[in-house]
Parts: sequence; structure tokens; C-alpha cells
Amino acid sequence: MNLIDFSEKIKDFNDFIIIPHINPDGDAVGSALALCDVLRKIGKTAYVADISENMPKNLGFIDVFGYTAPENYAPKTAFAEDCADKERMFDKTLFEACGNSFCIDHHVTNKGFADFNYIDADASATGEIVFSLAKSLDAEIGKNCAKYLYCAIASDTGSFKYSNTSEKTFEIAGSLRKIYGEFSNLSHAMFDEFTVEQLRLKQHVLESLKFYHNGKIAVMCVDYEYLENNGFTFDDADFLTSIPRSVKGVEVGIFAKIKRDEIKFSLRSNEFVNVSEIAAKFGGGGHKRAAGVSFKIPYDEAVEKLLKAIENEIR
Repeated sequence: MNLIDFSEKIKDFNDFIIIPHINPDGDAVGSALALCDVLRKIGKTAYVADISENMPKNLGFIDVFGYTAPENYAPKTAFAEDCADKERMFDKTLFEACGNSFCIDHHVTNKGFADFNYIDADASATGEIVFSLAKSLDAEIGKNCAKYLYCAIASDTGSFKYSNTSEKTFEIAGSLRKIYGEFSNLSHAMFDEFTVEQLRLKQHVLESLKFYHNGKIAVMCVDYEYLENNGFTFDDADFLTSIPRSVKGVEVGIFAKIKRDEIKFSLRSNEFVNVSEIAAKFGGGGHKRAAGVSFKIPYDEAVEKLLKAIENEIR
């Protein structure tokens, strides 16, 4: 379905509940709030599923008050966003309870699980798509909406450093700056501000860094028990995900979070390895340069499987 037809279909429905993916990141949160604003601007009733207890630490400056659905809200239409698979939805039960469903996403692995889907795998972030949707719906983008969209796009482009950053991405960012103003305070809070505890966690995790395939693959890990004993949640370590890839000469970086019954791997690549395809071989998914996959086998065995799959792709 193209964007124009998708936009026209939205106009046929009135009450929406917006649902991001589980463990929402900056793109999921920013896109959800911005989408809520857009729908309200065209006269729709819209709320976001209650993600207040699951906000990323670096988005502490965002307040979801006024966006979270009241307890008596009974929407007829679910709007999934930034979620490639219904099984990874923040609230699958809520999604299925609605009689109608929409989905916007930029994950190439999204096969279209809603009644009406708009998937743009070329978009750097779902925030980019929400911006385009607002223009298609002729909905005004206010200052708060511009802030949310900036956070969404900056999050998934690594502050416009990743290879998914396109000319269109910069054009949209420029448009948002004209509405919001200077973004430096938001950028600092999202990417350059750390607590002493976070720096100590980083120091600990760096000790696990190992290299393979002539230094082209870097692997780093953290154990859930260590996180728990030091006052961190499982998701608090996510700010470390890109460190292995940042080492000079590394093509693929792997960051593992080891829990008692499951290991979650984040895969990042720099130039030519499609980590989405690597992850898909083991039931995961994502983007060409950023993907994820989980295993329920011993850590060393899981790493060996990933290394073998990646080494076949490295030039």
C-alpha cells in the first residue's frame, strides 16, 4: 500500500491506540508520541500504550503524560509502529483486541501483519515515515511533535552518523529544526550524558572485549547477574551496543546480554555485511547495519554459530 492510500484509509477510522515494539527505543518512543500528535491534529482520538515504565534512560526529558491511554479507553483501531513482528509488540493482547489495525515501520523483515500496512525499508527510522505521513495527511507538525520526531530519527541514525542516514534524512531534520529550534540540548542528553555508574559499567564490560577473524569481528558481553547486583536493569546496558563496531578495523560488532535462560545479541556492521540476514538465519531480524537475535543455548556455542555465519560474509 502506498502512502497516499494508507493516509486515506486512516481517515476512515476515529479512535486509535498506538503500540510500539517491546523494550521501546528512541525511534519507537519518539514515533509513537509524534504519531499520536499527528492523529489528534486531524481530529482523531489517539493515545499511546502505557510505556511510562519502559522509557529509555536517555529520553528522561520526555514526559508521556497526556499520551498514555486512560483506563476506560476502549479503542477500535490499533496502530503498530516501529515493530516488524506482531510477536515483538509491546502489548500484543491490546493489538489483537482491536477490530482494525494499521502498521507503519521501516524494518525490511516486516511482512505486513496489520490490516493496513505502510513499510518503507529505505527510511532511516520510523520517525521519517511519521513525518511523511503528517505531510500526506496535511497535519501540522508542532514544536513538541518536531522534538519527538528528531529524537526518533537521531536515535536510529546514531545522531546522523550511521550509513542509513540519507539526503532525505537531513532534509527532514532541517525542516524539524525550523519548527523546534536548536537541537543541541536534546542531542547532548541522548548521546553525550552519562552517570558515573554508567561509566563504571562501561569499564567493566570493556574487559570482556574479544576479537576474531583477524580483528574484523569484535565481541563484548555483560552478564545479567552483574547488572542486577549493581542496580542496573537488563536494558540499561543498551548504550554500549555500538562499542564493538567502533574499534578501528572491525566490520561486525557483537554485544551480548547474558541472562539465565536466554542470550540477547545485538549485531552491528560498518560497510558490507548485512547483519539482518545473519540474524534472520537464527530467527532474528532488523536492518542491514543493525540487527538482533536471541539464543537459548550456552554462550560460547551461540557465539560460535554467529562467528561462523559472519565469517562466511566477511571479505
